Amino acid sequence: MTTLDRHQLSPTDRELFDLRYLDPTDGDAFARNLLTSHFNPDDAGRVRPLVTIYAAPDEPADIQLPRLLARLTDQGLQSWAPASPNGSLVPGLYRTTSGGVIAHDGNRDLSRVSHAFTLRTTGSVELLDGGLTGVLSDGPTLFLRATLIRAAQVLSYVVSFGEQTKRDAWTLLVNVRDAQGAQLLDPHDRFRDSMTTSPRRSLERHLQFRRRLRPSDERERGETIDRLDEFLSFAFGYSEGRGQSRPGELVAS
Repeated sequence: MTTLDRHQLSPTDRELFDLRYLDPTDGDAFARNLLTSHFNPDDAGRVRPLVTIYAAPDEPADIQLPRLLARLTDQGLQSWAPASPNGSLVPGLYRTTSGGVIAHDGNRDLSRVSHAFTLRTTGSVELLDGGLTGVLSDGPTLFLRATLIRAAQVLSYVVSFGEQTKRDAWTLLVNVRDAQGAQLLDPHDRFRDSMTTSPRRSLERHLQFRRRLRPSDERERGETIDRLDEFLSFAFGYSEGRGQSRPGELVAS
Protein backbone atom coordinates (compact mmCIF):
# COMPACT_ATOMS: atom_id res chain seq x y z
CA MET A 1 0.00 0.00 0.00
CA THR A 2 1.40 3.39 -1.06
CA THR A 3 1.47 6.17 1.54
CA LEU A 4 1.36 9.78 0.32
CA ASP A 5 3.09 12.63 2.11
CA ARG A 6 1.13 15.81 2.78
CA HIS A 7 2.83 17.72 -0.05
CA GLN A 8 1.72 15.02 -2.52
CA LEU A 9 -1.96 15.53 -1.74
CA SER A 10 -4.28 17.76 -3.73
CA PRO A 11 -4.97 21.21 -2.19
CA THR A 12 -8.41 20.11 -1.01
CA ASP A 13 -7.08 16.90 0.54
CA ARG A 14 -4.30 18.86 2.26
CA GLU A 15 -6.91 21.02 3.93
CA LEU A 16 -8.90 17.93 4.88
CA PHE A 17 -5.71 16.38 6.26
CA ASP A 18 -5.05 19.47 8.41
CA LEU A 19 -8.66 19.47 9.65
CA ARG A 20 -8.41 15.73 10.49
CA TYR A 21 -11.21 14.84 8.06
CA LEU A 22 -9.16 12.89 5.55
CA ASP A 23 -9.01 9.56 7.39
CA PRO A 24 -12.09 8.46 9.38
CA THR A 25 -10.28 5.22 10.28
CA ASP A 26 -8.01 7.24 12.59
CA GLY A 27 -10.27 6.62 15.56
CA ASP A 28 -8.98 9.07 18.18
CA ALA A 29 -7.89 11.95 15.94
CA PHE A 30 -10.69 12.03 13.35
CA ALA A 31 -12.55 15.38 13.12
CA ARG A 32 -10.59 16.92 16.00
CA ASN A 33 -9.33 20.36 14.96
CA LEU A 34 -9.19 23.95 16.18
CA LEU A 35 -12.95 24.39 16.01
CA THR A 36 -14.32 20.94 16.87
CA SER A 37 -12.00 20.61 19.86
CA HIS A 38 -14.04 23.35 21.56
CA PHE A 39 -17.27 21.38 21.17
CA ASN A 40 -18.17 19.62 24.43
CA PRO A 41 -19.52 16.17 23.51
CA ASP A 42 -20.37 15.25 27.10
CA ASP A 43 -24.08 15.29 27.88
CA ALA A 44 -25.17 13.95 31.26
CA GLY A 45 -22.02 11.83 31.40
CA ARG A 46 -22.54 10.31 27.95
CA VAL A 47 -20.69 11.21 24.75
CA ARG A 48 -22.89 12.37 21.90
CA PRO A 49 -21.94 12.45 18.22
CA LEU A 50 -20.78 15.59 16.44
CA VAL A 51 -21.90 16.42 12.90
CA THR A 52 -19.78 18.69 10.69
CA ILE A 53 -20.70 19.58 7.11
CA TYR A 54 -17.84 20.66 4.85
CA ALA A 55 -17.87 21.84 1.23
CA ALA A 56 -14.89 22.91 -0.87
CA PRO A 57 -14.34 23.85 -4.52
CA ASP A 58 -12.27 21.34 -6.48
CA GLU A 59 -10.08 24.26 -7.55
CA PRO A 60 -9.16 26.30 -4.44
CA ALA A 61 -9.77 30.04 -4.50
CA ASP A 62 -7.75 32.86 -2.92
CA ILE A 63 -10.23 35.08 -1.07
CA GLN A 64 -9.17 37.93 1.18
CA LEU A 65 -10.37 38.08 4.79
CA PRO A 66 -12.33 41.38 4.43
CA ARG A 67 -14.36 39.82 1.63
CA LEU A 68 -15.12 36.76 3.74
CA LEU A 69 -16.17 38.88 6.70
CA ALA A 70 -18.46 40.96 4.49
CA ARG A 71 -19.96 37.73 3.19
CA LEU A 72 -20.68 36.43 6.69
CA THR A 73 -22.23 39.68 7.93
CA ASP A 74 -24.70 39.80 5.03
CA GLN A 75 -28.07 39.82 6.80
CA GLY A 76 -29.59 37.82 3.99
CA LEU A 77 -27.51 34.84 5.11
CA GLN A 78 -28.76 34.75 8.69
CA SER A 79 -31.51 32.40 7.57
CA TRP A 80 -30.79 30.36 4.47
CA ALA A 81 -33.34 28.23 2.60
CA PRO A 82 -34.55 25.62 3.20
CA ALA A 83 -35.88 26.68 6.60
CA SER A 84 -34.31 24.87 9.54
CA PRO A 85 -35.86 24.12 12.94
CA ASN A 86 -32.38 24.78 14.37
CA GLY A 87 -32.47 28.49 13.58
CA SER A 88 -30.23 30.60 11.35
CA LEU A 89 -27.37 29.14 9.37
CA VAL A 90 -24.89 31.83 10.42
CA PRO A 91 -24.47 32.75 14.14
CA GLY A 92 -23.82 36.33 15.15
CA LEU A 93 -20.33 36.39 16.73
CA TYR A 94 -17.30 36.64 14.44
CA ARG A 95 -13.63 35.78 14.81
CA THR A 96 -10.93 35.99 12.17
CA THR A 97 -8.06 33.53 11.91
CA SER A 98 -5.10 33.35 9.54
CA GLY A 99 -7.10 31.06 7.28
CA GLY A 100 -10.60 32.51 7.38
CA VAL A 101 -13.53 33.85 9.40
CA ILE A 102 -15.61 31.95 11.95
CA ALA A 103 -19.17 32.90 12.93
CA HIS A 104 -20.08 31.18 16.19
CA ASP A 105 -22.27 31.19 19.30
CA GLY A 106 -19.54 30.63 21.93
CA ASN A 107 -17.21 32.82 23.94
CA ARG A 108 -14.48 35.00 22.46
CA ASP A 109 -11.94 32.21 22.99
CA LEU A 110 -14.25 29.79 21.11
CA SER A 111 -15.07 27.90 24.30
CA ARG A 112 -18.61 26.58 24.70
CA VAL A 113 -19.18 26.58 20.95
CA SER A 114 -22.25 24.60 19.84
CA HIS A 115 -22.87 26.23 16.44
CA ALA A 116 -20.25 27.62 14.08
CA PHE A 117 -20.05 28.51 10.40
CA THR A 118 -16.62 28.98 8.82
CA LEU A 119 -15.50 30.53 5.54
CA ARG A 120 -11.86 30.01 4.55
CA THR A 121 -9.61 31.89 2.15
CA THR A 122 -9.39 28.69 0.06
CA GLY A 123 -13.13 28.96 -0.62
CA SER A 124 -14.17 26.09 1.64
CA VAL A 125 -17.23 26.30 3.87
CA GLU A 126 -17.80 24.37 7.09
CA LEU A 127 -20.76 24.06 9.44
CA LEU A 128 -20.64 22.66 12.98
CA ASP A 129 -24.09 22.28 14.53
CA GLY A 130 -24.42 20.68 17.96
CA GLY A 131 -28.21 20.78 17.58
CA LEU A 132 -28.10 17.88 15.12
CA THR A 133 -27.34 15.42 17.92
CA GLY A 134 -28.26 14.95 21.56
CA VAL A 135 -28.59 12.49 24.40
CA LEU A 136 -32.14 11.28 25.06
CA SER A 137 -33.44 8.66 27.46
CA ASP A 138 -32.40 5.91 25.04
CA GLY A 139 -28.88 7.31 24.69
CA PRO A 140 -26.90 9.36 22.11
CA THR A 141 -29.01 10.37 19.12
CA LEU A 142 -28.58 11.76 15.60
CA PHE A 143 -31.51 13.75 14.19
CA LEU A 144 -31.61 12.78 10.54
CA ARG A 145 -34.10 15.27 9.11
CA ALA A 146 -32.34 18.26 10.70
CA THR A 147 -29.00 16.97 9.36
CA LEU A 148 -30.40 16.71 5.83
CA ILE A 149 -31.81 20.24 6.04
CA ARG A 150 -28.47 21.65 7.20
CA ALA A 151 -26.62 19.87 4.37
CA ALA A 152 -29.15 21.28 1.89
CA GLN A 153 -28.62 24.76 3.35
CA VAL A 154 -24.85 24.52 2.91
CA LEU A 155 -25.27 23.40 -0.71
CA SER A 156 -27.69 26.26 -1.38
CA TYR A 157 -25.20 28.66 0.20
CA VAL A 158 -22.34 27.59 -2.06
CA VAL A 159 -24.44 28.10 -5.19
CA SER A 160 -24.09 31.88 -4.97
CA PHE A 161 -20.66 31.62 -3.32
CA GLY A 162 -19.50 29.47 -6.23
CA GLU A 163 -20.83 31.98 -8.72
CA GLN A 164 -18.93 34.81 -7.02
CA THR A 165 -15.68 32.84 -6.89
CA LYS A 166 -16.20 31.26 -10.34
CA ARG A 167 -16.03 27.74 -8.89
CA ASP A 168 -18.63 25.28 -10.20
CA ALA A 169 -17.28 21.84 -9.15
CA TRP A 170 -17.38 21.12 -5.41
CA THR A 171 -16.92 18.28 -2.94
CA LEU A 172 -19.32 17.81 -0.02
CA LEU A 173 -18.37 15.93 3.15
CA VAL A 174 -20.72 15.14 5.99
CA ASN A 175 -18.82 13.78 9.00
CA VAL A 176 -20.36 12.10 12.04
CA ARG A 177 -17.81 11.74 14.84
CA ASP A 178 -18.42 9.30 17.71
CA ALA A 179 -21.47 7.73 16.06
CA GLN A 180 -20.99 4.30 17.62
CA GLY A 181 -23.96 3.31 19.76
CA ALA A 182 -26.02 6.34 18.73
CA GLN A 183 -29.57 5.89 17.48
CA LEU A 184 -31.19 7.59 14.49
CA LEU A 185 -34.32 9.67 15.01
CA ASP A 186 -36.70 11.11 12.43
CA PRO A 187 -35.79 8.87 9.46
CA HIS A 188 -37.42 9.47 6.10
CA ASP A 189 -40.97 8.22 5.57
CA ARG A 190 -39.83 5.76 2.92
CA PHE A 191 -38.06 3.73 5.60
CA ARG A 192 -41.21 3.35 7.70
CA ASP A 193 -41.93 -0.20 6.52
CA SER A 194 -38.53 -1.40 7.73
CA MET A 195 -38.73 0.35 11.11
CA THR A 196 -39.17 -1.58 14.34
CA THR A 197 -40.04 -0.55 17.86
CA SER A 198 -36.37 -1.03 18.85
CA PRO A 199 -34.06 1.89 18.06
CA ARG A 200 -31.50 1.25 15.31
CA ARG A 201 -27.95 2.11 16.29
CA SER A 202 -24.74 2.74 14.39
CA LEU A 203 -22.04 0.10 14.77
CA GLU A 204 -19.32 2.36 13.34
CA ARG A 205 -17.37 4.82 15.46
CA HIS A 206 -17.12 7.48 12.75
CA LEU A 207 -19.03 7.99 9.50
CA GLN A 208 -18.11 10.08 6.48
CA PHE A 209 -20.21 10.76 3.38
CA ARG A 210 -18.32 12.24 0.42
CA ARG A 211 -19.66 13.29 -2.97
CA ARG A 212 -18.57 15.55 -5.83
CA LEU A 213 -21.21 17.69 -7.49
CA ARG A 214 -22.09 20.97 -9.15
CA PRO A 215 -24.21 22.81 -6.56
CA SER A 216 -25.55 25.11 -9.28
CA ASP A 217 -27.39 22.09 -10.72
CA GLU A 218 -30.62 21.74 -8.74
CA ARG A 219 -30.99 18.10 -9.74
CA GLU A 220 -27.50 17.25 -8.48
CA ARG A 221 -28.19 19.02 -5.19
CA GLY A 222 -31.37 17.04 -4.71
CA GLU A 223 -29.72 13.74 -5.59
CA THR A 224 -26.88 14.44 -3.16
CA ILE A 225 -29.30 14.98 -0.26
CA ASP A 226 -31.16 11.80 -1.24
CA ARG A 227 -27.91 9.81 -1.20
CA LEU A 228 -26.98 11.29 2.18
CA ASP A 229 -30.42 10.27 3.49
CA GLU A 230 -29.94 6.72 2.21
CA PHE A 231 -26.44 6.33 3.57
CA LEU A 232 -27.12 7.60 7.05
CA SER A 233 -30.25 5.45 7.24
CA PHE A 234 -28.30 2.42 6.01
CA ALA A 235 -25.48 3.07 8.50
CA PHE A 236 -28.03 2.93 11.32
CA GLY A 237 -29.64 -0.30 10.13
CA TYR A 238 -32.47 0.88 7.88
CA SER A 239 -32.71 -0.32 4.30
CA GLU A 240 -34.87 -0.13 1.21
CA GLY A 241 -34.75 -1.27 -2.40
CA ARG A 242 -32.80 1.41 -4.26
CA GLY A 243 -32.93 0.07 -7.82
CA GLN A 244 -30.28 1.64 -10.01
CA SER A 245 -29.45 4.58 -7.74
CA ARG A 246 -25.73 5.32 -7.52
CA PRO A 247 -24.93 6.83 -4.13
CA GLY A 248 -21.90 8.74 -2.96
CA GLU A 249 -19.09 7.13 -1.04
CA LEU A 250 -19.57 6.13 2.58
CA VAL A 251 -16.38 5.72 4.56
CA ALA A 252 -16.70 4.21 8.01
CA SER A 253 -14.30 3.07 10.70
